[in-house]
This record gives sequence, structure tokens and C-alpha cells, in this order.
Amino acid sequence: MARGYKTKITKNDVRHMAGLARLFLDKEEIRKFQEQLSDTLDYIAILNKLNTGNCEPTSQVTGLENVFRDDVVAKTPISIKQTLDSTSESYRHFYKVKGVIEK
Repeated sequence: MARGYKTKITKNDVRHMAGLARLFLDKEEIRKFQEQLSDTLDYIAILNKLNTGNCEPTSQVTGLENVFRDDVVAKTPISIKQTLDSTSESYRHFYKVKGVIEK
């Protein structure tokens, strides 16, 4: 728990948030998340008291940038046979996969 704070998230609050997220929690999970969410809000309360007036906003701190390459069309397109060589099962000119739609 953060020093000097004690935000209280109720079990009903946790149940409500779980319902919004379509999560089904047992009693032990509700108690665990109640404590963790309360501690998280306590920590945020401490951070909100910090003086950040002289800090510049930043979206990341590493200085790394995306490296892009030119999109070049291959001289020789990949054949259907080459593409299907990477699978163990195919049907005509298609990958064969297990069904993903339940009836």
C-alpha cells in the first residue's frame, strides 16, 4: 500500500469492472483485485502530487526511431507451389486448416 493513502475499491466496484470486461471472477480473485486496484489508485494519488511543471512531455525515452526500408517489388514473384511448400496440407491452390467456425 502507498504511504498515507487508502483508496477503497469495493467488491461491487470490482464486480462491475469485471462485468464490463466480460470477466468471471471467483471470491478470491475479487478480493485480490480489490486490494491491487486500491493500491494502484493510492500510487497514482502520490504521482499526481509531484511537481511536473518543468518536465517536457514525452512519448518515449529511449531515443530510438523507426527504421524504414523502401518497399521494392520482387523481380520474380513467388509461385503457388513455393508458397504451399511451407505447409503440410493443402487443397488445390489453398492452405488447408482446421475449421474455426462452430455450428
